[in-house]
Amino acid sequence: MKEIETTVHNAKTHLSKYLAMLERREIERVIIKRRDKIVSQISLPPEAGKPELRFGTLKGKISSFDKKGADREMKNIWNESDANAEKDDKFQ
Repeated sequence: MKEIETTVHNAKTHLSKYLAMLERREIERVIIKRRDKIVSQISLPPEAGKPELRFGTLKGKISSFDKKGADREMKNIWNESDANAEKDDKFQ
């Protein structure tokens, strides 16, 4: 688990930076210490752990499904496996 340990002063100075790192999931939490004792921690709430689903985020990453091409491939696979099974039967 990636986390940052920092002092109260440093946390106040760099709070925006730490929040941005949390949002980008670069770190899971920020632990804030005062004189080597943990006084607080900052992390995302559980519901924020799920990425937001947006329409079109996979556009261009998935090719369209070609049913005819898939049917042809399946027939070829089955024909090849049937032919191999027949060859195996002949050798036995």
